[in-house]
Amino acid sequence: MKTNKTLRNIVLASALALGSTGCGVDQSRYNYDGKIGEDNVIFKDGNFPSLTDNNVLTVTKPDGRFISYVTSFGGDLTLRYVLIKKNDHTTQYTRHNDVGKLVLDEAQKQFDKYLKIILRIKQQDSDRVKQEQQMLKQEEINEALEDLK
Repeated sequence: MKTNKTLRNIVLASALALGSTGCGVDQSRYNYDGKIGEDNVIFKDGNFPSLTDNNVLTVTKPDGRFISYVTSFGGDLTLRYVLIKKNDHTTQYTRHNDVGKLVLDEAQKQFDKYLKIILRIKQQDSDRVKQEQQMLKQEEINEALEDLK
């Protein structure tokens, strides 16, 4: 009896742990809202488990084109489809035909490039903040030492 109860508790604890963490991968490190070159870029992760699209990268080009790169469920950053809005016409491309396959292959390259740039920008921002904090700390130290004289 004790073995069954222990086993039941282990299974229950495992189920609760899995249920609370969700199935997707946390991609919040890519969250971004800013400019990359001349493009306005927004990346939002789907930070909750669902059966819908996890992550969306939206790019607004200077000529007014609007491109949404949408990943597959599971957070693996593989595109499920791309929406391109030009003027008043929106087209969705998927891998279900030859044209869609070619478009998604190119879109995946662009998507991956945007994500690399976003990470680089975030790293540069982080490094800059650390430098500024260190400079402020050094100024504080210098002022304190000056006060001691």
